[in-house]
Order: sequence, then C-alpha cells, then structure tokens
Amino acid sequence: MSAVPAPLLLLFACSAVLIVSFVAEVIRQLPTDSTARRERLPLAWRAAWPLLLAIGLVIRPMMSVRLFRSFQQRLARAGLDQVIAPQHMIAAQCLAAGLAGSVSLSVGGLGISIPGWTLLVVLAVAIVWPLIWLRESVVRRGESLLRQLPFLIDLLAMSVESGLPLAAALPQAVERLPAGALRDECRRLMRDVKAGMPRDEALRTLAARLELAAVTQFTIAVSAAQRDGGTIIQTLRAQAEQQRNDRFTRAEHRAAQAPVRVLFPLVVFIFPGTLAVVLYPVISRMFSEVARWQ
Repeated sequence: MSAVPAPLLLLFACSAVLIVSFVAEVIRQLPTDSTARRERLPLAWRAAWPLLLAIGLVIRPMMSVRLFRSFQQRLARAGLDQVIAPQHMIAAQCLAAGLAGSVSLSVGGLGISIPGWTLLVVLAVAIVWPLIWLRESVVRRGESLLRQLPFLIDLLAMSVESGLPLAAALPQAVERLPAGALRDECRRLMRDVKAGMPRDEALRTLAARLELAAVTQFTIAVSAAQRDGGTIIQTLRAQAEQQRNDRFTRAEHRAAQAPVRVLFPLVVFIFPGTLAVVLYPVISRMFSEVARWQ
C-alpha cells in the first residue's frame, strides 16, 4: 500500500484546523440566553438559528456599511436588534432561497415538470419572505406602541401630580403598563439612564430607534419642558390629549379606507360566485331552448 503524500496530509490537517475553528466560532456565537430567544423568535427562526449563525459568519464581511445600518434600523424598530443581527437577515434570505430551490429540484426529480418561470417566482418569494416578515413586525410593533402611548403619558401625569419627579415617575408608570413593546422600550430607556446616559440623550436615542412621529413629538416636548423650566404636568396632559386625538384620526382614516380594501376580494372572490349562481339557470335554459329549436 502506497503511503499518503506529505503535502496531502498537510492539506487535510489544515482543513481540519479550519473546520474546527469555524465550528468553535459558531458555538461561541450561540446565544447565552436561549429563553429570551425562544420568546422573541418564531419557530422557523429558532429551528434554523444554528444555520443562520454559520451563514452569517460568511456574509458579515461582505456586507456594506449602508446595508448593515439599514437592516439594523429596521430590526430596532421591530424590537429585534438585540436578538437578530443584520447578517442573519441576509442569511435567512439565502437559506429560504436554498430551501425553495431544493424543494423545486426534488419535485422535478420525481418526474413532475416545473416551468422555469415558476421556479423563478418561488425563488423570488423565498428571498423576499424574510423582508416581508420584518416589515410586518415593524408595523405591528408600531401600532402597539401608538395604542399604549396615551396610557403611559396619563400614568406619568398622575405620578407627577402626586409629587414625584419625572425620574421617579417613569418607573412607577412603566410597572403599571401591560406587557408589550412600549414597556420593553421604556425599560430599555431606564437602563440607558442608569448606565450614565443623560436623560435628554436617552430620549433622543429612543425616538431615533423607533422612528415614530408620535414618540418623537413626545420626547421633544418632555425634553423642552425640562430644559426650559416649563410645567411638566401641563405638557404631559397636552401630549396625552394630542396622542389620543391622533389615534382617533388614524382610526377614522382606516375606516375610510375599508371600502377600497374590500373591493378587491369582492371583485375576485364574491362577485364571480354570485354571478355564477344567478346566471347558471338563465344560461342553462337558453342553451336548452337553442338545442330544442335546432
């Protein structure tokens, strides 16, 4: 039996070292708080998380700064910036496209012919699906924040009226908030302040992270009242009233859009069935009369 050449042995040894280093890096980046990740991530993300970590290690050096910051901002608005990194979103797109392509090829291997355009559509949907999920997460979280914001401002106003300063009123109000996005963001704000960040800067960071006009307006009003020596109670009451009015305005706007949104399912799904039920006897009778006269 001929001996294995030394260069080939060296190549195998280097490959083994690289594989072990890569696996060790993936294990090092595994989340230490698995419970928090299970609570935040959907089932598909939890199942594919090790693969996303591995693919993300390869993708991260190739991402531009602009793309990285864009995904980071959207993840922050969705409340996932401390759970999912921007490279994991790109990894999810690659993994979804790979799974869709594998399923399509497997179906083709069974003898079922698949048109080329169908494969392209499936791949496009798979690539866009993580972005759609992220966008829906941002929209749902924004709506939750806007619903709870007037309640938080009312709690702050009552706490300040009882004699507490704003710094002590905020924890009291946050503890009485229902579990949701606003309570998580307020707790993050308090952690920033406890870590040494000035309150005005922490409020600006909160507004920049959420990118909601209502939150930005509230933080600016509170900062201005504290800086200029204005009455914080009147500011909070005015903000609560304005946020409530804005909420009613948004509800009226959605109610006005309801007929337009219902038009498509009516035309596509309801009208054809109704016309088929109504016109079938007439058409059947017409064909029978024509056949009888012939």
